[in-house]
Amino acid sequence: MTITSPDVERKTPGTKLNATAASLLGLLAIEDWPRPWTSYELAKQAGRSLSWFWPRAQRQLLAVPPKLVGLGLAEAHPHTRGRRKGTRYAITEAGRAALLEWLGEGSGSAGLTFEAEDVIRVFFGDLGSAGELRDTLERLLHQAISDQAELATVAAAVDARAVPERRSVNALSIRLVSDLQSAVQEWAEWALAETEDWVDPREPWPGAEQAFAEVIGRGAPIEVADSRRP
Repeated sequence: MTITSPDVERKTPGTKLNATAASLLGLLAIEDWPRPWTSYELAKQAGRSLSWFWPRAQRQLLAVPPKLVGLGLAEAHPHTRGRRKGTRYAITEAGRAALLEWLGEGSGSAGLTFEAEDVIRVFFGDLGSAGELRDTLERLLHQAISDQAELATVAAAVDARAVPERRSVNALSIRLVSDLQSAVQEWAEWALAETEDWVDPREPWPGAEQAFAEVIGRGAPIEVADSRRP
C-alpha cells in the first residue's frame, strides 16, 4: 500500500517541474555523496527512500535525469568503467533554484492519496464471501506488520554520522510512514475482530452505525494552534 500526493506539475521560470523531477533533483542536491549519480544509482536510492511515500516505476525514474539536463537543471558527465561507458548527473545552479522554488510552493493537490489494491477488495467485499473478505484483511495486517519491520531495519541502519544535517528531516519522514502503517495494522486487527463471526458480508452489522459515528465525530471542527505565533 502507498500513501501519495498526485504528481502535480508546478511552473518554475522556463520549466515545468513535477514532484518526481523535484525528488530526483533533491537527491542530486545532497552534497555529501562521494560523486555524481548515474540514472541507475538515482533510481536505486529513490527505491530505498522515496518509494515509501512517492513510489514510481524504475523505468519512469531512469527517464528523468536526461530530461533535467535538457531543461538545464542538471548536467551530464560522461564516464567510463572498464569498457562500459555511462553518464553521471549533477545538479546545476538553475536546478537548485528550481528545487528551492518548488519546496516553497504548496502542493496544489487535495493532500494525501491512499492507494491499496486490497482495500478495493474490502470496499466490494459484499460481492464475495466472508472468508474472502477476511483473507484480504489478513493480508493487509501482515503487510502492515512487515512494512513496519522493514522501516525499523532502515531506521536502525541510518548512520548518524552520514549526512548529519539530513537526520532530522529523515526522522520526521520515516516516523510519518511508520505511524501510517501502524494505523493500518490497528485498523486491520479491529476489522478482523469485528468480522470474526460474519457469515455473509451483506447481512446487517451492528457495529456499522458506531463506525460511521466515529468517522463523523473525527470531522468535527478542531481549533488548531498556529505554531508560528509567538
